[in-house]
Amino acid sequence: MSLVLFADFVSGMELTSRQLHVRLLSDIDYDVEKAMGGLRTETKHAMETRKKTGNCHLYVCIVVLLIVLVLLLVLSS
Repeated sequence: MSLVLFADFVSGMELTSRQLHVRLLSDIDYDVEKAMGGLRTETKHAMETRKKTGNCHLYVCIVVLLIVLVLLLVLSS
């Protein structure tokens, strides 16, 4: 095999390798964009759910229980 043929073979392999890497990076970029779109959608859904449910009743319950605890501590001493 002559040196020229070997050089052509190696340059052809480098070109193919570069093309494969570019294709791989494009596929990864597409997958990342797809995942980011799904995360954005789920974030919006979680924010809407958080707004709808609210935790006000839980905080009221905690305050009432704290008052009962303080009253029990004061009355028991």
